[in-house]
Amino acid sequence: MLRVIEFTMFAALLGCFLWGPETVQPLQAEGRKVVQCKDFKVGSEVTLKGKVLGREKRPEGVADSNLALRVSTADYGEINVVYSTFRLCHNEVGASVREGDRIEVHGKAIGKHRITVCLSSKYYIKKL
Repeated sequence: MLRVIEFTMFAALLGCFLWGPETVQPLQAEGRKVVQCKDFKVGSEVTLKGKVLGREKRPEGVADSNLALRVSTADYGEINVVYSTFRLCHNEVGASVREGDRIEVHGKAIGKHRITVCLSSKYYIKKL
């Protein structure tokens, strides 16, 4: 039974990335939603909680660029949270969190699965 649920969750996540949330309906397992893909509305403010999966990889050969955390969330799946931008912004909490930490983030959507905490002093990353 556990393998069936794992496979169903994997298939739903894969579907969200391949076909987008418009064509993939949330799957049901024992009456509960398993996966629900959402995209951010670019330009909107977003508050979410999630688990840090690691850091986004920098393009090879780039010494100074955006630094971002990869975060797993219940509502949006895996997203990237930009906490440092070309030395114009640097969030100390974003720099100090580790893989496995639970965080809360309030920022601005700059892509379908990307937010930044660098555009306003009211945006934050907080360890839970």
